[in-house]
Amino acid sequence: MRIIYKNLADFATIAASTTSTGSVNNLQNNRKSSIHRSATTVTYTLTWTSAQLINAVALPATNLVTGSKITVNMYANINDTTPHTDAILIDAALERSPIFPDNTQFATASNFSRGGATNSSVWFPANLTQTTRKMEIILSNSRTIDCSRIVCGKYWEPARQVSRGITLGLQDSSEISKTRSGDTYINSKYITESMNFELKYFSDTDRKELLNIFRTWGSTNYIYISVFPDSTNTELSRTYSIYGRSSDISLVYDIASIYTTSLTIESW
Repeated sequence: MRIIYKNLADFATIAASTTSTGSVNNLQNNRKSSIHRSATTVTYTLTWTSAQLINAVALPATNLVTGSKITVNMYANINDTTPHTDAILIDAALERSPIFPDNTQFATASNFSRGGATNSSVWFPANLTQTTRKMEIILSNSRTIDCSRIVCGKYWEPARQVSRGITLGLQDSSEISKTRSGDTYINSKYITESMNFELKYFSDTDRKELLNIFRTWGSTNYIYISVFPDSTNTELSRTYSIYGRSSDISLVYDIASIYTTSLTIESW
């Protein structure tokens, strides 16, 4: 499990190689419907006034589908043309081919609130120490690209991983009513996701770090969590990743500075 809690994209200047609709500044807020739309390929360039340590990038809401690609390049200085770390290229949306009730197969931002968003992430080695002042995120898709948010930063990873029994939830807030004549009326509203899991038998060091994260970030601000970040199956990694906030965290002292915790994360 890895957690990105301090989103350095919010402190960057972002430029896009192509723009169809929306400002690139939309990528720095948490309004899912507030998107940047580009052509079938786009390069997002993020620059910082000072050096940043970054080893993870996540796009929690795009309309990327099977065959789409994400490439991440990081540069030590703004004017550099050679990345300081080998670029990472991933299949952004393996087996992602949604079909919506209106038989639409290609999502746009209008589908994001109803389970139409693709969630993708790119992870660099934990021991990466080279700092970054410029980063390129290159996306390619079969259709115009809608992107709602960029998350990047340094991730935290506990020594022990998530226990068995991870629970994924879908909460549909739609309202369904019937008239006296038996007609059914549906007021479609948003669908949110949730993920619940346990971390068992972790150390005092990890306890302190985890509590610090959730006290200062997880309960009031959004964080990005991936349970299987190293999986070569990007569909599995995407399914068990979530961008949201903690709705519940409980900590159990087992014995001799060994702890267990249960976490529930509700998506944005």
